[in-house]
Formats: sequence, C-alpha cells, structure tokens
Amino acid sequence: METIPTFALLNVRLDGWYQNQIWHGVSTAARLLGVRLVALVGSAFRDPERRGGSESVYALAGSPRIDGYLPAVGALANFSGKDTVLEFLESLPPRPTVCVGMELGAYPAVYPDGEGIGRIVGHLVEAHGLTRLAYMGGPRANPDAVHRLTDFVNTAAKEGVAVPPGWIMEGDFSPELAKRLFDAFLEREGAPPRALVCANDAMALGVRKSCRERGVRIPEDMVLTGFDDIDEAATMSPSLTSVDAVAYQVGFRAVELLHELCLGREVRSEAIPTALVLLRSCGCRSGGATSLHLPRLLAEATGVPGLDKLRATLFDPVQSGLFLERLEAVLEDADHAELDLWEERIFAVATSAPPPHASAALLRAQSAVSHARRGVDLNQRQALQILLRDQYWALQQMVSLKPGEDLPHRILDAFRILAGHRLRVLLFRADGAPVQDPRFDLGGFEIEVDVANRTVASAPRDALLPSGGLPVASWIAMPLSLGAEHFGVVQVRDWNSNEVFLESLRYSLSMALSMAHRSRQEHDAREELRKLSHRDELTGVLNRRGLLEQGEFLVRSAMRSGTRIGVVLCDLDGLKEINDAHGHADGDKAIQCLARALEDGFRQSDVVGRLGGDEFAVVTLLAAEGGLEGAIERVRRALAKRAAELGRPWTARTSAGWMAWVPGDGETLEQAIIRADQSLYHDKRQRKGREGF
Repeated sequence: METIPTFALLNVRLDGWYQNQIWHGVSTAARLLGVRLVALVGSAFRDPERRGGSESVYALAGSPRIDGYLPAVGALANFSGKDTVLEFLESLPPRPTVCVGMELGAYPAVYPDGEGIGRIVGHLVEAHGLTRLAYMGGPRANPDAVHRLTDFVNTAAKEGVAVPPGWIMEGDFSPELAKRLFDAFLEREGAPPRALVCANDAMALGVRKSCRERGVRIPEDMVLTGFDDIDEAATMSPSLTSVDAVAYQVGFRAVELLHELCLGREVRSEAIPTALVLLRSCGCRSGGATSLHLPRLLAEATGVPGLDKLRATLFDPVQSGLFLERLEAVLEDADHAELDLWEERIFAVATSAPPPHASAALLRAQSAVSHARRGVDLNQRQALQILLRDQYWALQQMVSLKPGEDLPHRILDAFRILAGHRLRVLLFRADGAPVQDPRFDLGGFEIEVDVANRTVASAPRDALLPSGGLPVASWIAMPLSLGAEHFGVVQVRDWNSNEVFLESLRYSLSMALSMAHRSRQEHDAREELRKLSHRDELTGVLNRRGLLEQGEFLVRSAMRSGTRIGVVLCDLDGLKEINDAHGHADGDKAIQCLARALEDGFRQSDVVGRLGGDEFAVVTLLAAEGGLEGAIERVRRALAKRAAELGRPWTARTSAGWMAWVPGDGETLEQAIIRADQSLYHDKRQRKGREGF
C-alpha cells in the first residue's frame, strides 16, 4: 500500500439526504486522516429506472490504485437485497473493506443501532396513549426497509397494539409514491389512522402533502412520524418527529475503521446509537434526546470547547463576555457538523441548571449559532445558484456544437467556467459517441478531458485517477449514462458544496452528449441523403445535379486563381447495337465501364458525372498550357481494357468533345457543357465516318 492510501466509497446518487450525509462523513474523515478518497456514485443495483446512471461504474473500484472499499450497503441494495452487493464485493480484488450503514457477511461494518422505529412506536403508545397505528415502509428488497418493518411489528406486538389488515403499506422511500399510497388509504378507510409511522422522512413529506389536500390536521387528526431527521422534515409545518439516523457519524467512523484495518489492526463492527427527535407532529414541544456523538477526531478538529470547559466559561460573568465577543468570528467558517456540535453543547449547558446570570449568555450563544447556520444555508443557496448558472452556460455551449467539430475540445471550452472544481471527463469514444455495453474498467476509455489543466489526451491505462503524484484529495466519479447510452465518467475533485448540483451536472452533461450524438447522426444522415440525391444509381458517379453543384466549386476556384476550366463530354459508340444484340444488362455494363474509365483517365480532384443515358461529363482544372487530348486518350485505353476484362462479345468505344475557357468571361458551366456537347457530336460524326460504326 502507498504511504497515502486511497479508499473507494461505493454510493448511490448523492442528491438524497442519506447518501449525502454518508458522503460528507466519509470525505471529512478522509481529509482529517490524510487519506485519498474516490466516491464511485451510480445507481442502486438492479434499479429499474437506473437513477444515478449505470451501476457498472462500481467496477472502477477494481483499480490497483485502490487500497480499501467502503460500500454503502443499504443504498446499493435498495432494489436487489444484500446478496447482490456481497457478490459484487467478492468479484473485486481482495482489499480491506468496511461496510457503511449495514452489516454484510463477514466484513466489519458501522451502522445505526436499528432501534429507531421501535423507539417511535414505544413513544407513541407510552407517552401519547395511541394504539391505532399504521405503517408505511420501504421496498421489500431493501434490507433497511425489512429491518424497520420487523422493528415496527415486533414493538407493536410487545406494546399490545393490534395493526388492522391493510394498515401496513409498502412504499419505495419516495414522497411521490407515499402520497399516492396514503390517498388510496383514505379512499379505502374513509378516515386517517390515529398515527402513521413512516420508514423515512421523505415518505412522511409525501403523506403531509396528501393531508393538506384532504384537510387532515397534524397532529390533531393524525400523528405523523418519520425516520432520518432530514432538514426538510425539521422545517415543515408542523415540524416532524423523527429518528436521527446518524448517517454522517456512520460514514465518518467507517473511514476510521478502514484506516485502522489497512494499518494491520484488528477492528470490529460498531453500532452507532440513534435517538428520537421529538417535534410537533406527534404533539411534543421539546427537541427530544440527541444522538449527536461526533467522532473524537472530528470534535477535536472543530475546536469546539468540551462540555465542562464551555460550562465554566459561560457561567463566569467575565469570561463569558470575552467569549461571546469573539464567538461570531469563530463561527464564520463553521460547517453544519461544527454548528451541530456547538448547538448540542450549548443545549447541554442550558439544561444543566445554569445560574440566573448565565441565562443571557446562553441565549446570546444560541443566537450566534442560529445566525451562523442561517449564513451557511444562505451561502449554500447562493453558491448553488451560481453553479447552476455556470452549468447552464456550459451546456448552451455544448448544444451549439457544429457538425464535425471536435467534441472533446468543445467540452474543454464549454466547461472552462467550472475549471475551479477540477472537472475531468473520461469518454469511452474519442468522438463522444455512446456505447451500448460499457466497459467501466481500466482500459475502457479512449479520451481524457481535464478541464482544470486545459488538456485533451488519450486516457491512461488506469484512468480512475489522474496520473502523477496526487495529494490528499477526494474525487467523486459519476457515470455519464442516459438509458442504454453510456458515454463515460465525469469526475469532480474536493467537492464540498450542494450535492444536488452533482446529479444535475451528471444528467445534464449526459443529455448534452446524447443530443450532440443525435445531431451528428442527423447531420450524417442528411449528408448521406444529399450524396445519394447527387449520385447516379447505376454508375456511382455524380448525377446531373451533383455534377453542376460540384463543378461550380471548381469554377469558383478557377475564378480566384485565374485558371482555365476544361469541360469534356463523352458517350458510348454503338450502345444501341449492344442493347439489341446482347440485352440491356450488357448495355448497363458498358455504361459502367465508361464511368470507371473516366475515373481512371482523370484526376481524383476532377468532377465526373452522368448526364443521362450513356452521356457523361467531366469538369477539370487545366494548367496554363494544358490540354485534354491526353486525358481523353487515357480514357479510351482504360475503357478498352475494362471492357475486355468483362469477356463479353462486344467492344466499348467512346466519342468525346471538349472545350476550355477562363471563368469570368460571362459563360456559365451549363453553357460550357452545351458547347462541349456540340464538340462531342462533331467528334462522333468524324469517328463514325472513319470507323464505320
């Protein structure tokens, strides 16, 4: 293993709260421990809608540059069950592994203690006397959903609560399906249950929308609870009683264990305690217990005073004044995790019987933390707006791609506005075309677009990370996929902003690549149709329209250079006799022989076309003193040779007429063709009289 180890986090799209918190916990721990991190972010295994792109992106974890794995088991197994995740891990090269959020096989794991739903049921029965409870869970393939359902059923039975038939609903953790399920419940039952326990907060938000539309009051008509304690749940009206799922702490601690494992130390699985967050949706007024147990390493890094020190400072009139004067400056650069720790410790001091003179100091400290939190939220919203604006500008540049333009360099130019985010794009095909069966492995990519370094180059053999010595950094890698079209991977380094933008970037860039591909296909199809409309079906040379169009290019070139233009007309001698004696198929072969002979006798840059029947024309640039007699003679020799090679009982001969002029003297190409045609008939009469055909 390198001095600086590299860990791979296998996680599902980061615009969900749970996955987002796992990412922040893991990335913070990696930074504090001096570990490189690669987050491979795709779809859950067997997700029918492929939300997050191709699940094949996780195969990149097989890189020899990876020293350990951190699979977010619950998210990955949402549609497939744990066995699929276990099989995948066993297909990778053997590396130290710590499972995140859920136990799996013999691997050590860090996970919530799993008692949250039971605590909610116990609280509803014992504190509120509620016995008519309904439950809305997640998909039956998801191990977390199964565990939470089991916890609900067992605790309800223990509390003597009988759950009526049909009062346990199976959702998919989304608010959309939750709303539809609860609408159907109300239609069927005619009234809400006395309490509804949801297996996550997102579903509770969907149920809340249904209640608003149907006039169901919370908590007066129905108590509603969730699980996860996401920000949206805490700010909804009324605020949602939930369970803190400690996802951030789980992710952080998993990195610590994996680091120890890579150093050869023995580690064991750990369960992080969850706790109730009691808010107004169940009729409670307090915030309930707290489960904020930040790892020691993070608590030390934040600089937040310990509980005893903070209590002594705030209880001392002199020290508290000095402390409060500099607190706002201390909180200026704090993130959410640090603010959570400040809030928890101030709350703990406030509930430990403070003396009367300390109350004002505690209120000022809490106000400073709340103000700082609002500032962080405002800054994040503003940053997201800027990111989305920059992304829109970049995608507009992508959409304006011209047919034939170099796509990798267009990506480089379009996304230079995001260069500060260390954007890197790996494409399966150098032209940006999609593949149907992607190889997300070490040799699957052709081109690397490094926006930060302004380079486009062939992708390295192991393309997971940029080549060369890498500092401690975190990379998020997301598949560029749209349905069955797979374009490659987009990577962003050291990301600590709004993860909603990442999914927007992944999807939008995939859409732009798909549109660029279709634009190229349509352009190529139009070009092919144009070529077909300008080509003679029998001979493959230009038809009359194509001859005149291509010939005009030569005429304009000759006008710019003062060069002469030569126009030659040819037809077959005795074609009628060939048709009468041997059939029209032989006549067609003779016409094809003349077409090939003209291509043999003239240059590739000359324009050869069939005017109709057996009549052909050639437009050519002439040298100052050059003539056409030599070219015509070459055509006649080539025609005789090609006809002889067919082995048919006829001889192909041609008559030719030609003329030369300097464009700009008023004569058009069509007029020149008419003059050459007159010369052709003059040559034909002479040859007919001389050769007797």
